[in-house]
Amino acid sequence: MKLSVEQAIFDRYPGLNIVALVVRDVENTTPVPDITELQAQELRFAQALFAETPVSAHPIIKAWRAAYQTFGTASRYHSSIEALVTRVVKGKGVSRINTLVDLYNIASLKYLVPVGG
Repeated sequence: MKLSVEQAIFDRYPGLNIVALVVRDVENTTPVPDITELQAQELRFAQALFAETPVSAHPIIKAWRAAYQTFGTASRYHSSIEALVTRVVKGKGVSRINTLVDLYNIASLKYLVPVGG
């Protein structure tokens, strides 16, 4: 596997950090109770964090929104972390797809960063 990022991206976003993780030989279909509980904790954390503050007003979400707008996308689209937190705050929860998606959703909610796989 090779991950490459054009230098122009780092020139445009000098504080950018990219993290990649390769996971192999993982049984990814059966829910893991500890991960399910951890995800529930992060859902409660996000709901509490945004109980009094609109999602779009949080400084980290605002920073992602500003960065996302520099990508030249239509303004009606938001970063994945803003969409995820908004969904959670509205009580819609997070759909279970598989264990790895559960894990990166947990990381997204815990650190308020967009994570994908």
